[in-house]
Amino acid sequence: MMKFLVLEPNERVAKMYQKFFEQKQYQASIVQDETECMKTFEVEDFDCVILEKSIFVENKRLEDQILEKNPEQKILFLSPYMNMDAPGISRVTQEIIEKPFAMVRLLSQIQFQKSKKILVTN
Repeated sequence: MMKFLVLEPNERVAKMYQKFFEQKQYQASIVQDETECMKTFEVEDFDCVILEKSIFVENKRLEDQILEKNPEQKILFLSPYMNMDAPGISRVTQEIIEKPFAMVRLLSQIQFQKSKKILVTN
């Protein structure tokens, strides 16, 4: 069973994620802030971490903190506002899904791109 960690502060969107992953019989831990995200990540293993955007926590990007703990961790960004040329994000690892996206498309993209570390979707 695949396990996802999703950082989503919007309660309505978080419920949508939870319902979708449950229907697909995947496990999802939905967290509302960066601190809760790191605490959860440090005690569990996840197939993929889903972030809305690149977030700085104590002068360091959250995705960098995650990769320091697990360099092999898959990270998926979902944001129409993320700069595709942002430093530290390789063009090779970017995938684009236009928002609003269908959850089924999101899941198939995750499954298809398991070998990439960081995915960026719009």
